[in-house]
Amino acid sequence: MKFIQRCSECALKETEFHYAILVDGEIAGMVSFHHIDKRNRSATIGYWLARSMTGQGIMTAAVKAFIAEGFENLELNRIQARVATSNDPSQAVCERAGFKKEGVLREAEWFYDHYVDVTLNAVLKSEWRK
Repeated sequence: MKFIQRCSECALKETEFHYAILVDGEIAGMVSFHHIDKRNRSATIGYWLARSMTGQGIMTAAVKAFIAEGFENLELNRIQARVATSNDPSQAVCERAGFKKEGVLREAEWFYDHYVDVTLNAVLKSEWRK
């Protein structure tokens, strides 16, 4: 319940937007914009999907729709995704959605009990229109 309340508060402030991915009326995952930077018109996208739903193109479709929402309605210029270098499925979603790899951030995120390297992936509005 606290998570839903925090998401609602962030949406009102327009600092984050979180959306559930529904399959047959059940929550199968989530896609979000975090760290919305209005001045620079950029945001970081995050997403997760239940294991039982992977391999069906659900997340790729959701991320593509979310990118369109960001560029068309939020007037973003840049959308980025920070993905653990070892997370091959998530890296593949970025590739299929049109993100370009910009580099690796060493030990940039704490993951359970250790730091992981993350790939910085981004797509620009000018690239998305093509």
